[in-house]
Amino acid sequence: MHTVNTVSGPLAVDQLGVTLMHEHVCMASAGMFLDSRVQLDHAARLALAVARLQAAKASGIDTVVDATPIDLHRDAAFIKEAAEGADIQIVCSTGLYTEEHGQPSHFKHMSAQQVSDLFVHELTDGIGATGIRAGVIKVATSEHGVTDVERKTLEAAADAQARTGVPIITHTSAGFGVEQAKILTGAGATPGKVMIGHVDHKYSSWGYFERILRTGVNIAFDRCGLQVFLPDTVRAALIAALIDLGLHDRVFVSMDSVCVQTGPVSEFEKDAPEPLTYVAGDFAAILARYGVSAATLQSMLTANPARLFGAA
Repeated sequence: MHTVNTVSGPLAVDQLGVTLMHEHVCMASAGMFLDSRVQLDHAARLALAVARLQAAKASGIDTVVDATPIDLHRDAAFIKEAAEGADIQIVCSTGLYTEEHGQPSHFKHMSAQQVSDLFVHELTDGIGATGIRAGVIKVATSEHGVTDVERKTLEAAADAQARTGVPIITHTSAGFGVEQAKILTGAGATPGKVMIGHVDHKYSSWGYFERILRTGVNIAFDRCGLQVFLPDTVRAALIAALIDLGLHDRVFVSMDSVCVQTGPVSEFEKDAPEPLTYVAGDFAAILARYGVSAATLQSMLTANPARLFGAA
């Protein structure tokens, strides 16, 4: 039986249950905590995170994958504290964000092998002194194309996956999911253990989905509720069409929500629904209008993550 690293310890894949594959417990802009004026109220932040995670659990969510990479202030100890306070399962990430909005020079100047070694260390030995092991690799590319630094990071992620067997999930900006899939699989990543994220944006097209899926990887409509990128009615219709084609086992659904945001709230977050609960609630109702049954959605939220984590 395959196991998954959660922040509270190893978990059998068949115990993941209903899983949101791309969310954030806490995050901040790269370098924000180098600003000496930034002061955090730990107790208030933790209380908010716990409350939102408890609401997620009450809505039927069993596991949350925190997709925050190293350079966006991934805080494994805080995530563990929040998970245990809410009595919910959370998987945290290793990995790096885009060159433009993440990746301090310390990481940019590493070789691909050094980056891979970092990812493997966090997956097998743990994150710093916390003893918490990451359970997934998160990588990203920029809005205007895949930079050399980002290509190196993707190749490192593929190597780290080959050494550990964990899934790779991605952030895309204005497309480039096809390029991500080709770089990752070309560098040795197992296609069935790759999830290309954020395909549900205004740059999407049916041909875009087809080209990504042709590489053998999975796709994620993981910005449900963020209608600035795509109206939810369109999002639901696209998911329903993919299901009708028998592709429900390669489509993932999540929100890309943030429980505790440090710093200014971005434009797209201002109109976002309450974190973590929308998929199982209002969005499920929208999907139902397009013929997606509760049972099918349940399978997409349970069987698909289990397959992603458990596939050889």
